Amino acid sequence: MAGRDGKRPANLTGCISDRLGLNRRATEYRTAARRRTYGIASLDNYTMTAFPVDPLPDIEEFSSLLAIWDAKRDGAQLLLKSAFDIEDFGGWLGRIAISEWEDGDCRFRLFGTQFVDLLGRDLTGELLCESLMPDLVEPSKRHFAELRYGSRIGHTTGYVPVPGREFIAFNVLDLPLWDAHSQVGFFLHGLVVGGPVRDMETPDRT
Repeated sequence: MAGRDGKRPANLTGCISDRLGLNRRATEYRTAARRRTYGIASLDNYTMTAFPVDPLPDIEEFSSLLAIWDAKRDGAQLLLKSAFDIEDFGGWLGRIAISEWEDGDCRFRLFGTQFVDLLGRDLTGELLCESLMPDLVEPSKRHFAELRYGSRIGHTTGYVPVPGREFIAFNVLDLPLWDAHSQVGFFLHGLVVGGPVRDMETPDRT
C-alpha cells in the first residue's frame, strides 16, 4: 500500500522484489527440472556413440539393418550409396533417411515417413543442425565428423526435441556410405521409436 507521498514503503517494495525473485527462480528451477527429465535443450538424455565398422556393433534394435548394410559391403570397408535399391530395405522402408555431408553438417536427401511422423515435419533438403536446439548443434557436428573421418558407425539415443513430444524415446543408427571419391560423403540413418534411452559403453577405439 502506498504512503502519502505515493511511494511504497521500502520494506513492502523489498518484499515484492523478493517474491518476484523467488517466483522467477522457481520457474527457472521447474524449467531446468523439466529439461533434465525430458532432455529438452540438454545433453543429459542424449547419448551419441561412435563404433568401429569392424567388428559390427551389437545393437539389437538394428541387427537386421546392420545385416543389410554389411551384406552389401561384401568384405569391403564401406560401400557406395548407389549400391542400394529401395527394395533392399524391406521392413525398414519408412524408417530410413539418407543425408549428404555438407560443410560440416548433413543435408537430408531422403526422409522416411516415420521420421516425418516422429518430428512432425519433413526435413528433406534441410540441414540436420538447422532442426536441432542450440545445445545439440556442436555435439552433433562433432559426432558426424568423427563418423566421417573415422569411417565409424553412429548410434544416438534420446527423446524427441519437439515441444509436446519430449516423452517419446528414439534410437537412430548412422551408417557411413562412400561418395564417388571413396570418402564418406553420405549417411544411411535407421530409426526405432520407443524403447529405453540407455547409456552405451564407449567402444574400444584402439
